[in-house]
Amino acid sequence: MKKFVIVTKCPDQVGIIREVASFFCHIGGSIIKADQFTDVEAQIFFARWEVSLDTYNKEMYELEDIRKLFSSVAENFAME
Repeated sequence: MKKFVIVTKCPDQVGIIREVASFFCHIGGSIIKADQFTDVEAQIFFARWEVSLDTYNKEMYELEDIRKLFSSVAENFAME
């Protein structure tokens, strides 16, 4: 099992958590811990996602692969 952490920052909007969870589900991952905070005044959403990729997944991804695949989610939400 591989574990890694992704830290995100983007404008606050509906659907961020759903899309991130869906992304990791699609690649056989599981969010094992998530912390989030919204700066209401600035309307900025911050999150830290701890993710594991299960060994039963036939296609084991490296961190660089995940970055490339996640880029579409990041672009949709203007994530930094």
